[in-house]
Parts: sequence; structure tokens; C-alpha cells
Amino acid sequence: MAKKAGEDYKIASIRERVEQEILVLQAGKVTNGEKLTVEETLVELEKKGTFSEIDLEQEEGVTDGCIIKIGYDENGNAYIEEINKDNKTRLVITKDPKGYTNESVKIGIAVNASDKKIKDIELPEGMTKREDDLYEIAKNGQYHIKATLEDGEVIEKTIKINTMDKLPPKVFEIKATLKDGKIEIEGTTEDTEADGENACSGIERYEYYVNDTKYNTQPIEGLEGDRYNVYVVAYDKAGNHISSSVKQLGPVLLYNGENKLPTSVFSFEHAGYIYWDIKNGTMGINDIPTGFVDGMTQPTFR
Repeated sequence: MAKKAGEDYKIASIRERVEQEILVLQAGKVTNGEKLTVEETLVELEKKGTFSEIDLEQEEGVTDGCIIKIGYDENGNAYIEEINKDNKTRLVITKDPKGYTNESVKIGIAVNASDKKIKDIELPEGMTKREDDLYEIAKNGQYHIKATLEDGEVIEKTIKINTMDKLPPKVFEIKATLKDGKIEIEGTTEDTEADGENACSGIERYEYYVNDTKYNTQPIEGLEGDRYNVYVVAYDKAGNHISSSVKQLGPVLLYNGENKLPTSVFSFEHAGYIYWDIKNGTMGINDIPTGFVDGMTQPTFR
């Protein structure tokens, strides 16, 4: 009787803890007018370490010797549908890292019963054993693991790895403006689409650079000097990154190519190859891919 009461109390405590974590996840979705899905719940709670492993097909997560089944309530929100003690001998798979990565995934394999030990493991193609008793997977995909225990029992488990993203975000351009001593930057990008070997992890953050000094936010103020090279580096959630084109900001002297004397001073934004036409005293902006034409001179920074 006392043992059962203790088990019931443990299960109730686990339920309460996981329910609170689900509510936190739901709150983040409500802000954007979205609903939390069962798959998102399982994946996010595994990332946090709440679930030691998850089964997306069965919609279950394992924690502290219990199996928790996640379902949808009458309002379409994810919730705990069922929680039971984990009495089944099963393989416990741990992944490092649990989230997105641009490197191989390390796998730990154990059995959930303390009185049972693994005698032999039959590895699928694409999974290799490391010297530190871990295993390594280099490509996304499904992997079926078969283990034989010392007592002869055979247990199997199929795991899905879909967190490897080795592709950088898409190439992108930015627009930078200098006004009243403050640089404002416009321009974002998207992560490269998933393919047969790579997931699409999504953009995580941007870093802003002025003369190779990093800023995590913008607009950027309090700058020294009067000439600036501006660019942005975009990172996806797997750690891949790409730099935007470089924009040059600052005062520019325009020369006519003959007497080398300045004719005017402009606040000039350099984007690609831009030249000013000063032939016959007229001035206009011309976007030229390469080379010069008659009557065109390249602006020079002061």
C-alpha cells in the first residue's frame, strides 16, 4: 500500500512538472497567435532535457521512469493524455547535441533496466562506434538499432536524426544609411531549404559590423571617424553563417579626372559599381557592372 502510494505521488509530481513546462511552451506560441503541436512539444522538451528520449510516431516522451503520451485537448492544444510507469525493457538513446548542429551527432545507447546489461549491438549502416563508447551518425536519416542483452533478450529501436544542417543561410544584400551620426541597417535573409542530407534549421541571429567591430543590435551610434565599412553576418540555428555584401558610408570627394580638384562633396553610399557622370557639368548616378565609360570617374574617399 505504502509503495503504491509512493509511486502514485511520484507520477503526480512528474505530471505537474511536465504540465508546467508545456504551459510555458504554449505561452510562447499564443503570443504569435499559434497553437503548440504535439511534435513541437516532444522536440522542445527533449531539447530541454525534460524527456530523456521521445518517440514522435507514438507521440510519447520518457522521463524519470515514466512514459508520457502527448495528445490534443478539445481546444486543439497539446496536453498530457496519459502517464504510466515505464515497465518495458527498452533502449534509451541519448543524442549530443539534442538541437540543430552542423557537425555529426553523437549517440549514447543504454538499457532502461538497472538489472540488465547490453551484450552486443548490431549497428545500422551509417552509424559508427567511437572509442569513448559513444556512436556517431554523420547524415540525417532513420537508423534501426538492434541490441542483445546478456540474458539473451533482443530489443530494437528505430531513431530518426533530422537535426543536421551544414548549409549556410542564403546570400543577401543590405542597405545602410548614415544620418546624424547614426548608422541604420536594413536587410535580412532566409536559411537554405532542406535537402536530402540537410535540415533547414532557420535563422537564429544577426551580427552587425562597422569597420570590423561587432554590434549585436542596431542602429549604431557613437562611432569614431567619418568612413565606415558596414556588413551583416547571419547565423542559422546550426551555427552556419554567411556575410552580406559590404556597404561603404562616409563623405566622398568627386574629381573630374583633369585638375584633380574636388567639384562637390557628397554623402555617398557605395553599392556595387557606382560612378558619377560629370561630363559637360552634369551629374547623375550610373550603375555599371564593370569598367568605365567616357566621361565617368570613380569617387574617391577623403
